[in-house]
Amino acid sequence: MSQEENAARIDAIISFHKSVGTDTDTERWPWGFLRSLRSQCTDRNRQLTRRQQEVLDEVSLKWSKEAFEKKASSEAMWKTQLDEVPEIKQQLRWVIDSLNASSLVDMFAYGKRNDWCFRKDVIEKGFWTSVRTRFDIDGEVKKRDFDRLMDNKFSKSLVKAMQSECKFNVGQLVAIRKEKLIDQKNKIDQYQTLSACWPLFQEHLEVINPTLVDINFLSIQKNITQSQDLFGMVIEHDPVPSLSNAAGCRPYRIMPVGDWQQAVPMLIVEERWLKKMPKKV
Repeated sequence: MSQEENAARIDAIISFHKSVGTDTDTERWPWGFLRSLRSQCTDRNRQLTRRQQEVLDEVSLKWSKEAFEKKASSEAMWKTQLDEVPEIKQQLRWVIDSLNASSLVDMFAYGKRNDWCFRKDVIEKGFWTSVRTRFDIDGEVKKRDFDRLMDNKFSKSLVKAMQSECKFNVGQLVAIRKEKLIDQKNKIDQYQTLSACWPLFQEHLEVINPTLVDINFLSIQKNITQSQDLFGMVIEHDPVPSLSNAAGCRPYRIMPVGDWQQAVPMLIVEERWLKKMPKKV
């Protein structure tokens, strides 16, 4: 490409961005680079090197008027889709709430530092904080941020589990797997912790001081004997976000019935820890 054509391309990019209010007189990328190339083409009458030409072509594709119009059109379509398809926001809410819940449990149950804890195995903290804040306050998220947040094993399996139909209805009597109550004692305590601090978090949408919440941990294991049959009634689906992404991780609020009701008045368990009531009790 000739020097005159390159200079014209650069002028077109700079003129367009000035017209939309961009400060092109700074040394920030790519304005300092474009001004340097324009000076090389016009004032110094020098041909661009092969690498300079390649970078200019890349900048033209990304910063041209056509590229910005295409990006604006794509963002408008995504915003319309976000408003018209509630399932998208629902999926995002499941993932965001689950990550919020995991972080709060880390803070309360394990005595970790008194600031925002984070699931580093899922997504980077800086990116997560910006997406969480924007969605909680404005209810909006960019398409690229949505794809980045949802394109991981945790998010995909969590959405799949939460989209599945509930196996047990509200008001239905169920049997609770005793071996799960024993094996998953730590996870059950986490759910009770989350049940205590989640309403406060939803109200303030900020870091909560663990000393503000009085949490009495359950002692499930000592209240269970091998001879006991543990039954309960389903009171609520999804009382709190899921702390797991395994199949059958949907949380249930269960009101125990029988001898152990006084010891454990209310319990939050996952769907996979429940089974149908036996025909003969």
